[in-house]
Amino acid sequence: MKSNGFKITCVVIVAVLLLAGVGTSICYSLKSYKAINEYVKEMHEKEEPEETQENDVTIAGSYKIRSTEAISDAYKSGDTSALDDKQKETLDMASKILDEIITDGMSDYEKEIAVYDWMCKNLANDSNLLVVIPAGSGDTDNPYGVLKYHNAVCVGYATTFRLFMQMMDIECMVIHNTECYHSWDLVKIDGDWYHTDIYSDVGRGQYAYFNMTDAMRSSQESWDTSYFPAATSMKRNKAMENIIECAGLSDIPGAIGQSIMDGNLSFVMKFSCEVNEEFARRAIAVIDIFSNAIDTISFPNGGGMWMNGYRWLPNDDGGFVLWVSVYKYGEEEDNSDALTEEERDEITSAIYEMINTIQEKLGGNGEGEGGIYDNPDGSDDGEFEDDNVDGVEDSDDSEGEDDSEGEE
Repeated sequence: MKSNGFKITCVVIVAVLLLAGVGTSICYSLKSYKAINEYVKEMHEKEEPEETQENDVTIAGSYKIRSTEAISDAYKSGDTSALDDKQKETLDMASKILDEIITDGMSDYEKEIAVYDWMCKNLANDSNLLVVIPAGSGDTDNPYGVLKYHNAVCVGYATTFRLFMQMMDIECMVIHNTECYHSWDLVKIDGDWYHTDIYSDVGRGQYAYFNMTDAMRSSQESWDTSYFPAATSMKRNKAMENIIECAGLSDIPGAIGQSIMDGNLSFVMKFSCEVNEEFARRAIAVIDIFSNAIDTISFPNGGGMWMNGYRWLPNDDGGFVLWVSVYKYGEEEDNSDALTEEERDEITSAIYEMINTIQEKLGGNGEGEGGIYDNPDGSDDGEFEDDNVDGVEDSDDSEGEDDSEGEE
């Protein structure tokens, strides 16, 4: 008998998958409701979970995690005779990128940051609208598709990051969550393992999902901790580079606000006062209020901010720090300068004329000589006639959806 928790998980998966359908760089293509229902049904029918492994795991019922060692081994040995044409092209693309971003004397941590920064900057939803995106899922879950087409599902980002790390002799694994609808990376830097989720940061590069500990990652995902190595150190977490010294509770709002304005969206607060259970609980209550308030922020091009995560974490010095991660999401590209003012006026006039023609052809309400839309260059002010929409309030669409962690 399946537990209620399992049923809830399945419902959450469906909801998250639906949210993931927004945008071209998504973890899953929602081909049909039938596909989703079949996937959830399959999860319900599983009596025993499959044995955990890194490769040859299918994510979201469609995308497979495959080994990339043949390509990384060829890079290190210089022998490409065992590679097929697609693997050779993948190796060529990856090699050129490493030649561009990696310099002599870099530490493993600096190399990891260089790869992270390159992927977040260059593998976002591509602004070149003429880029050919392959049909189906054939190349969206592997480094070939990621590097060639700059759009991919989460598996593609995870395996591409792993490929780069393996080419540089940095230990890295692709990890998947318990329900097998999302994947990311575990990378070993200076002897310690960290969670890095390129997919959830791509296009933003805010280090929100960069080098997280198990405690940080577990606020959003669950995985087989008996199989994958533990990530417990915060030494190479970006938030530790942004330590804010606080005296007490009253410093928390100002510390968060100043960090956001400074562009530091992942940071930790270290308190000089005694941190006991009561203080910890009260500090979280303060951030709860801030979290509710930050949801009201909106930007001119759409989107806003939300609290990605916050919790008390053990510090490497034996104390506790309060980790906060803020996520900026959903800003749409501004295309207002793509047309000249003359082009915009001419096209706008033509569009209004066409809309009125459609209105007349299809029947419409027949009110007014100018149709439901008046040419903004004419005598009217171009506003909608609102006789048919009395009592309907304008909706506020300023709050966007985050496709990092909600997508999976």
